[in-house]
Amino acid sequence: MSGKVLDANQQPLVGVAVLVDGTTKGVTTSENGTFKIQVPSGEAVLQVTCLGYLPQKVTVPSSRNSITIYLQEDAINILSKTVSGMLGDLTRLMAETGEP
Repeated sequence: MSGKVLDANQQPLVGVAVLVDGTTKGVTTSENGTFKIQVPSGEAVLQVTCLGYLPQKVTVPSSRNSITIYLQEDAINILSKTVSGMLGDLTRLMAETGEP
C-alpha cells in the first residue's frame, strides 16, 4: 500500500510514523510526505503519528491500494511547548542579567 500524509493546508509532512496496528511493521514518510508499507490481506488499521499533530488511526479496506491522510495540528501541545520555551528563555535572561 502507498500513501501520502498532508497537513490541513495540504502540505506534505516529513517523518510521520505510519504503523500497521497490532504489528511491528512501520515506516516514516519521505520529504514529499509519501510512504509505502506492507499491510496484511483484508482490512488494515494504520496508526499515524507526528510530533505537533493529533495521532490518527485510519482503517483501510483491502480494496484500496493508496490513501491520503490529513493530520490536524495539536494546538494544545504546540501551545505548551511554546510557553515552556518562552519560560526557559526568560529564566536564562534573568540569570544573565541578575534581574529577579
